[in-house]
Amino acid sequence: MNMKRFHKFSMILLLGSLLSLPIGIIPEGLRCAAETTAAAVQNEDENAGKEVIDIKISGMIVTNGSQISYYLEEDGTVSIVGCGRDMTGKVEIPAVIEEKTVKKIAEGAFYNCETLECVILPDSVTVIEPGAFHGCKKLSSVEIPDTVTEIGESAFYGCEALTKLRFPEKITVIPESCCSGCISLTEIQFPSSLRSIGKEAFYSVCGTEQLEIPDGVTDIGEKAFYYWPRLKTVSFPASLSALGDFVFDGCDVLEAIQVSDDNKSFCDENGILYTKDMTKLIKYPPCQPATEFIVPDSVKELAAWSFIGAENLRTISLSNVEKFGEDTFYYCTNLEAITIPEAMKEIPEAAFAYCHSLTNVVIPEDCTEIGAYAFLDCTGIRALTVPKSVEKIGEYAMGYGYDLESESLTILEDFKLDVWRGSMGAAYAKANELEYRSHSYLWLIFLIAGVVCGGIAAAAAIIHKKQSEIHVSSWNPRQKSS
Repeated sequence: MNMKRFHKFSMILLLGSLLSLPIGIIPEGLRCAAETTAAAVQNEDENAGKEVIDIKISGMIVTNGSQISYYLEEDGTVSIVGCGRDMTGKVEIPAVIEEKTVKKIAEGAFYNCETLECVILPDSVTVIEPGAFHGCKKLSSVEIPDTVTEIGESAFYGCEALTKLRFPEKITVIPESCCSGCISLTEIQFPSSLRSIGKEAFYSVCGTEQLEIPDGVTDIGEKAFYYWPRLKTVSFPASLSALGDFVFDGCDVLEAIQVSDDNKSFCDENGILYTKDMTKLIKYPPCQPATEFIVPDSVKELAAWSFIGAENLRTISLSNVEKFGEDTFYYCTNLEAITIPEAMKEIPEAAFAYCHSLTNVVIPEDCTEIGAYAFLDCTGIRALTVPKSVEKIGEYAMGYGYDLESESLTILEDFKLDVWRGSMGAAYAKANELEYRSHSYLWLIFLIAGVVCGGIAAAAAIIHKKQSEIHVSSWNPRQKSS
């Protein structure tokens, strides 16, 4: 849904101001004038090359001193389509206008009514369309009747003052971005009819300390509960079968995720979320108290962002893990030791970024790719050996820190790379002007020459001498690529 709008109601609202009654209806003649004015404003915008949405208006009422536009639908019902920019305080939508039933709050009807504080919808309303109350920053209370069966995307997006919301009992879907940015929302009442929670439905909401997903919900979309600063525990029902990525990321005080024993798709062990077969670890809550963690032997994969912000962790054993996603250990600032399994072929983007306490990492010999920012700002690592097998290295993967004062990336002091001559590691070191030491197969030549010239003892002496020469001569601080 495109939420850009150019509500040009000023001339129409001027007509509405002629009314003196608390609730009145614009007469037919003025209604025609309003329709003509709206069409003229729309044509003016189109000629100016602006993107507009065709808003049809049949008339206007004044309720509690605020002006509201409406449209008579072909099916004989009424849709509320707009409001005055100066709308303030409490607004109660009537159930009947011109002897016709109000059924719908149209798309963007109260879009950016920044002074609106309270809305009461009549029992006649069945649909709240997308963006209906988008950007109503002072809206603190909405009374939604149980007759409502459908709520559109971003319906309450950015309603920063909204503190509680009760979803009607006939609602089956809470759509994408429905309550995103409702930063004061602390009380949410889900209906028993609920089956699906959409992408970013409650993104960046104050939220609660405990969140219980009602039984019957089958899927939760990506980042649905992203950045709930108070959330400590979550409970999943047996019905849940699909879970989007990053659902609870940014929930920095999350301690445990609990799953019904009857769930066939997911399970938990000590508050850590896994797939039912325990082959994938989905989420390690960042406020788990343990300082050491051993990934179960059955786990082959760690989900992206799975350990992000786990600041209590100091050591972790990955056992049989073969793959993990981007940002897996991002900002695990106290992580000191980790052994990357030999089966790992790729170190993903930002996998260990901002792991400030990490001091020693061994990259597997068969690794083929090191993602961008993989070891960004790992200030405790002073040296890394890049295997010859590595074929691709992303930008700022190693040797860079983040300077808070300048808000920029800088080369870490005293950081060195151990690479093979002619390898991708050597090319990365040169391109980024990093200190490095390169190896080659020259020692084999020295060994053969030594055996031919005087036996194994002489060969060993030659090797030792040549290795010393290589060690000294190949450290090239800030060496640039030729």
